[in-house]
Amino acid sequence: LFVYENESLFFNQSSLDPTGEGLVVSWLENGSLNESSTYLFNASNKVGNNSLQLVVQNNYGNDTRAWNISVFNIPISLVSKFPLSDVVLDHDDFVVFNVSVETHSVRALSYSWFLNGSLFSTSEFFVFNASNHVPGFYSLSVVVSDSFSNVSASWLVEMKEEKFIINTGTV
Repeated sequence: LFVYENESLFFNQSSLDPTGEGLVVSWLENGSLNESSTYLFNASNKVGNNSLQLVVQNNYGNDTRAWNISVFNIPISLVSKFPLSDVVLDHDDFVVFNVSVETHSVRALSYSWFLNGSLFSTSEFFVFNASNHVPGFYSLSVVVSDSFSNVSASWLVEMKEEKFIINTGTV
């Protein structure tokens, strides 16, 4: 069976014991036991291969059915980024960079901000304060991950040189 991580599968079984004795119905999902005539397999946070086994038993023996359930990851996707394009800053400017992503996962998202290829921050947003940097060009990128997939965005930040007005004092 195949399912995506935001979906569920409902299992219902019906059993009859010809001897009239009571039946014990058990579901084993990846080794965890649940006794019920029905079972809801919730695929959230179960990306990969999973096993589900139905065991119906009485005093004389048991009958089993088993399923392998492959849960597929739904990759996260970039919804928007701010600013939308590259940035030019004066020496006393700052800008807050951020991204919005869509995920169908219950897993936590991690953010990694890289400035000129070096990890600089792991917060959900990045503040580039020009007064903390020398004039020049900076490559800024972010990678957002849910541990199974990731998405990235990047910007080029140009910080202009500070312009000084020199008064020569001539009369």
